[in-house]
Amino acid sequence: MNKNILIVLAGGFLIAVLVALMVQMSLSSSKKQQVAATKPAATVMLAVASKDLESGDKLSADNMKWQEWPKSGVFPGAVVREKKEQAVEEAVSGRVQGDVAEGEPIISSSVIKEDSKRMAAKLREGMRAVSVNTKAVSGVSGFIMPGDYVDVMLTYTTRIRYSGGDSRVRNMLDANFSKNATETIIENARVLATDQRMVTEDGQKMVAPKTVTLELTPKGAEVLTLARKMGEVTLSLRRLGDDTVTASHTPATTDARIIGIWDEIYATMEKITTDNASQGANIVRVYNGAVTNNVTVQP
Repeated sequence: MNKNILIVLAGGFLIAVLVALMVQMSLSSSKKQQVAATKPAATVMLAVASKDLESGDKLSADNMKWQEWPKSGVFPGAVVREKKEQAVEEAVSGRVQGDVAEGEPIISSSVIKEDSKRMAAKLREGMRAVSVNTKAVSGVSGFIMPGDYVDVMLTYTTRIRYSGGDSRVRNMLDANFSKNATETIIENARVLATDQRMVTEDGQKMVAPKTVTLELTPKGAEVLTLARKMGEVTLSLRRLGDDTVTASHTPATTDARIIGIWDEIYATMEKITTDNASQGANIVRVYNGAVTNNVTVQP
């Protein structure tokens, strides 16, 4: 056979083999790309808002849910589900600091936990935090702890003016009435914090707090603020679980009511009136036409 023909045949065969290899490689690459395109991407479950949240809203099962999220798109701070049986409220709890749109992931760094030291996170909706200075002798301040409930009492000085002309009544008031009164001005207030601390020397002695912070309504905050200017504020500790509130304030407790001085005053005034009525010489009856007036004349 001609040598040139052999060379041509060998070259053609080589070219055919190279073309076959290139086609095979192209088909294999296309198949791999197709398999990669159809294979689902790895995902995880993230905690997201199930509805729009406003700053300060408390997280719960009603406003959070688990949502599937691409694993490649997970970012630091995202709350990832660790266990299939884990409820979303078990993974993250507290109040959001800032608005969160529906479907937006909950970021752990933007959640203030319930046990946070931030006072604003402990307040219930519509409530205010007000601090009041106490004394070691004021009520039971040494036994009040955060989470307790207390009543707030105000002790103040009042004035009673007697405009009558009988010196015996005036002298009795001056001698027996010191003008002090106490009444409960706020009921069932929650204690948010105290500056109470333990003395480390023996591990037993407790130092009474100088300041107690209460959770009050806006109106209660006004009442307490004014009360501190009026007199001495005392806290009365409530029994655990006692949340009763009286429908209206009871009358103030005064020194006169404690010692019963008013009973003596009224008895004295009644006696004076009776004595004057029985002494006709001390009563002048004035006639003015059809009108008659009795005027008591003091001796």
